[in-house]
Amino acid sequence: MANYQETRGPSVLEMLTHEYSINALIKDRYDDGIKKGIEEGIEVSYRNVAIKMIKANKSDLEIHEMTELPLREIQKLRDDNVNNI
Repeated sequence: MANYQETRGPSVLEMLTHEYSINALIKDRYDDGIKKGIEEGIEVSYRNVAIKMIKANKSDLEIHEMTELPLREIQKLRDDNVNNI
């Protein structure tokens, strides 16, 4: 047994370390994906609120103050939704 540990021990340890590193990387990527998804969901919600405010004849400045969307984006939403108002 001691001979096995001497000859195989380092490679087993390397495998475990490598596997742990891969699992940590997967978890980090998963967490990043969840965070990005939440951020995108919030952004979509802000756009939906902005569209409702456009339909309610609110000014671009009012929409910006409520949603913190850039004025350029609000104007684009206004232009894109002009036929739906």
